[in-house]
Amino acid sequence: MTLCLTWIRTIGDTRELVMATDSRLSGACVWDCGPKIIPMPRSDFAMCFAGDTQYAYPLILQIVSAISQHTKSRSRAMDLYDLKGHTLRVFNSLRSLITGLPTGKTLSELMNASITLAGYSWKKKDFAIWVLHPDTISGKFEFRTVKNLAITGDYVKEAKARLYAKLRVHSRASLKLIVEPGLYML
Repeated sequence: MTLCLTWIRTIGDTRELVMATDSRLSGACVWDCGPKIIPMPRSDFAMCFAGDTQYAYPLILQIVSAISQHTKSRSRAMDLYDLKGHTLRVFNSLRSLITGLPTGKTLSELMNASITLAGYSWKKKDFAIWVLHPDTISGKFEFRTVKNLAITGDYVKEAKARLYAKLRVHSRASLKLIVEPGLYML
C-alpha cells in the first residue's frame, strides 16, 4: 500500500509545502526502505511518487539529471511553471523510448504510478502542486493541477474521508498531521 500526501500548510503568517509518504518500493518485489520523495538539484521543489517503482524511478532520475545538466534549470533562472513544462516534455520523450511491452498491452495500462511535482514559483510568489499521470487514451503524460492537497496512491478515497472526518471534529488550527518516514518540507 502506498499513500503520498502533498499539501500547503499555513502556520501564522508562514506558508510551507509538505510532502509525506511511506517508504515501500514495489515492482517485481517489495522493498520496505526506499525513498519516494526525491529533492531536486535546486532546493525549491521536489517530486514524490506512488505506484510501480519500475516506471516512476527512471522518470524521476532522468529529471534530476536533466536539471543538473541545464544551467538555467539548476540555478532557478527557470521558474517552476516553466520547469513543469520541461518536465512534461522530457517525460513524454522518454515514454516513446520504452519498448518490449507485453503483447497486447499499452504503456498507460502498465504504468501504475503517479508522480507529484510540487514547489515554489518565484514568478507567482506562491507554491504549486501538480500530479503527473498517463492519459488513458493517448498514453501521453499530463499534469493535473492540485489546489492545496494532493493525495495519491492506494485507498485515496478512504484516506480523504478519514482526513476530512478529522478536520470536521478538530479545528484546522489544532489538527497536526504527523507522517513518517518520508517527509520533505520547503
